[in-house]
Amino acid sequence: MTEQFLAELPDSPAGQERAEPASHPFTMLSPALEGTLDCWSGGGPIAYVEADFHGGDGHQTAAVWQTGSKVWGPARTRDFSGPREDWPINSALALLDVVPGQVADHHDLFLEVGLGQEQDMDG
Repeated sequence: MTEQFLAELPDSPAGQERAEPASHPFTMLSPALEGTLDCWSGGGPIAYVEADFHGGDGHQTAAVWQTGSKVWGPARTRDFSGPREDWPINSALALLDVVPGQVADHHDLFLEVGLGQEQDMDG
């Protein structure tokens, strides 16, 4: 999500302050975007995910919407010592029925759908 996209949402005030992660699980999810996700999920399940890492430290947050409302999440973690399938983004993708490929030697749905290819917002 870019600030430009968020500013184009109906009822989204430009430059709206976002909640800090300690008080809110998402950093970019505004009420306007949540309303948009409600609408979009009428056509099928949709996940909203955030990942923020720098120098190997960071967090993941995810939630899933279906038929016009949030049905799972938000889930957030900074602890990645457990199984990959339990991490928030992988859990959300599993709820969207994403499955690991036949050749994969891991169960990282994040990589399976290509999310590991985009490392930053530049460009």
